[in-house]
Amino acid sequence: MNTISFILFIIGSVVLFLCLCAKHSNFLDIRQIFIQHFCVFKGNILQLIGIFSPILLAIGLTEIKCVDKDILSNLNIILSILTAMFLSVLSILCSFNKEKKMKIIANY
Repeated sequence: MNTISFILFIIGSVVLFLCLCAKHSNFLDIRQIFIQHFCVFKGNILQLIGIFSPILLAIGLTEIKCVDKDILSNLNIILSILTAMFLSVLSILCSFNKEKKMKIIANY
């Protein structure tokens, strides 16, 4: 099982690397996505370090405790709650935007 996951990791890494090499892709320009993502953190290096610290924490935690069925069950519950929360906030923000547009239209 460990060998299969390692092979899939290598294949995924190669595909991602090939997508990074292609310039101006019509389908998915991963290079541009990475460039825009890191431009957000251009001014402050501490924010960039803050992005990689959860990755290091995750690697460290998997070395301490193996991921089992209970952890995946709890993670599933947490992710579903967060998804519902973010979608409800999104709907609230969309309704604010509609109200603002309606007030602008009503003023004219």
